[in-house]
Amino acid sequence: QWERGLVALSRIHELDPNHKLVFSRQAACALRLGNEIDAQKYALEELKSNPKDEASLTILAFLYGMQQNLEQQTVYLTRLLAISPNNIDTLRDLGQVYSDSGKHTEALKQTEALLKLKPDDSQALALRAASRFEVDGSPEAAKKSEDDLIASLKLNPLSGFARYNLGKVYMREAKYKLTGYTLNVKFRPIAQHYWICDPTVPEMKDQPFCGFYDPMTIQEAAALLGFVPSLLLQVASLMTTTL
Repeated sequence: QWERGLVALSRIHELDPNHKLVFSRQAACALRLGNEIDAQKYALEELKSNPKDEASLTILAFLYGMQQNLEQQTVYLTRLLAISPNNIDTLRDLGQVYSDSGKHTEALKQTEALLKLKPDDSQALALRAASRFEVDGSPEAAKKSEDDLIASLKLNPLSGFARYNLGKVYMREAKYKLTGYTLNVKFRPIAQHYWICDPTVPEMKDQPFCGFYDPMTIQEAAALLGFVPSLLLQVASLMTTTL
């Protein structure tokens, strides 16, 4: 159907070269067909005569993101945000791009704006924590980041980004913390093992408090951790890659 759509849109353009949104819709069809080069070409063409077309701007932001071109992705997300300042997805994506670009102050600004609109956005909570952690090295900021990350994980226990950054917070604070455990439901519903990492020890093999432990109940683990994850938490291995 997308191929037929492209043919029909091409015919419309032949009959009426000034027909609005033809290129934008061609870009959408091309993207559906996996033709990223044509999708980009059509979207850019639409913006020549219709610079505020949100569909074309969104397609270009997506494509530049796929290409890891963060600079151009930022350009089109910024243009989208100027049109719709309260768009949750745009605020979230722009915050993530700023974070990936190392622009943590800008990322913090975007996530703060997003959380005013949607306080329970798990990704935004984790991103705000990660950005604040990079901008402000104070113990007070670390505590706020820890709170945000735990709140994020309560909303989305499978977030690897939140777990990774929670590990970074704990390393800076030199705390021993329960960072994860697994459930072996084949035998019994208890936490079979978990990790407590010493952030001052760089090598995983040298960790004094890592490995298998006497099982604790889920209730005991949840009381320590503050939430109950359901799959393997790999914070310990993630933490070693940052040292």
